Amino acid sequence: MNATIHLKGLDFGECHNVSVLIGQDASQALMPLEVRRGKDNEPYAVRTALGWTLNGFISEETGNANALCSFICGSQSIEPSLDAQVQQFWKLDTGDVVTDGELQLSVNDKKVIDLWEQSVTKVDGHYQLDIPFVSNPPELPNNRTLAECRLECLARRLGKDPELHRCYTAEINNLISAGYAERVSFSEQVGSAGKTWYLPHHSVTNPNKPGKTKIVFDCSAPYAGTSLNKRVLQGPDLTKLQLS
Repeated sequence: MNATIHLKGLDFGECHNVSVLIGQDASQALMPLEVRRGKDNEPYAVRTALGWTLNGFISEETGNANALCSFICGSQSIEPSLDAQVQQFWKLDTGDVVTDGELQLSVNDKKVIDLWEQSVTKVDGHYQLDIPFVSNPPELPNNRTLAECRLECLARRLGKDPELHRCYTAEINNLISAGYAERVSFSEQVGSAGKTWYLPHHSVTNPNKPGKTKIVFDCSAPYAGTSLNKRVLQGPDLTKLQLS
């Protein structure tokens, strides 16, 4: 902005000792004590208890679309760790908070870790952990109609592609043989109310790997305004977390 006569003599370097001022909570500090106006569309200055501030707009005619927001600290120096503190603040919700080189846990991450520590068991040489549902009981809606509809679509697709049908059947049998899936009886298919979720699944192929078919279980498939992913806590990123 070009300097104008009505702003002559104003000291924009003046600033009282302010640590943090957010929003309008301290309205007395932001109350205008004096206003220096110019012509229409010219910048104007406002003096508050904290000093002078300059207000205005950036003209598109300048060809410069960049804007700069600065703060002044007067005789007080800004604490060197301020930037690190801000970075830590933004990471609070995700649990990616680092203190002394060690990743800290969010509230939900701690909840998941506690559940796993209490429920971990070893069955046939494999560790089993409870699913960290958001609530207990999980109160899942009955999404069987969605899963059956998706299954019918899959059946039609496989019926039109014998090779895909063969690969898909082989992959399902591999999951059963490896113990990752098991057959259930007709009576077990009903499940317990609020504790059963039917997972739709589909195939994914890679053109760089002909003859290979991967089965994907769609945990994000929505039903009645929710999904399995929404009802389960993600838990901590154990690749980053340093557990003691």
